Amino acid sequence: MKKIKKILVSLTAAAVSAASLCIVPSASAGVSGKYRTYSYYFKAESNTYIATCKAEVGYDTGNTEFYRSSNGDLGGRFSVSNTGSGVTKKITVNYSNSSPTKDAGYLGYVTFKTTTAPLNFDVKKLVNDRGNNLTFDDENIKIMPILMGDVNNDGRVEIADATLILQSLTGNSAYQLTEPGKLAADVNFDGVVTKEDALLIQQLDAGMINGF
Repeated sequence: MKKIKKILVSLTAAAVSAASLCIVPSASAGVSGKYRTYSYYFKAESNTYIATCKAEVGYDTGNTEFYRSSNGDLGGRFSVSNTGSGVTKKITVNYSNSSPTKDAGYLGYVTFKTTTAPLNFDVKKLVNDRGNNLTFDDENIKIMPILMGDVNNDGRVEIADATLILQSLTGNSAYQLTEPGKLAADVNFDGVVTKEDALLIQQLDAGMINGF
């Protein structure tokens, strides 16, 4: 516990230093003020052999901004197109894999910055390696909305989440992160969970940044 307190003090000092330099990332023109960052992970369950997946979601550019997307750990190609103009736009996700496996894992993810509630994707197509159409249900694929920074999965992003990251980094098995917690903890999107992620959560909690 002393070690964690020491790290927290160090992070707080770093945060104050950043504030003195006015390092405050601003949201885009479409998302003003404090916002939430949601990543939508497309998770395939085991023995599904997903070869094709297409999903769509519309959003209001006045309160939501497409931020980024990335491939998952199952291989294949996870691509995103952002179409439309004016107030309403649409994200279309297309996933294809010529050699799908039976392993559970992630096709990829899409991230939005928003001042409203999470979005709901509509799955248009889901096909396995034999060309059979699959139903969109929890036995085949899940679209997991992850509130970035909500490491303890309580629906809020606050100092407790930063503390949990630091506790997990000590290697103590009592503080292992859940699967959603690990995804939520990587707020700088570098693929690993480190004290830098905890620092960003601290800065958000202190009002020094608007979001991730």
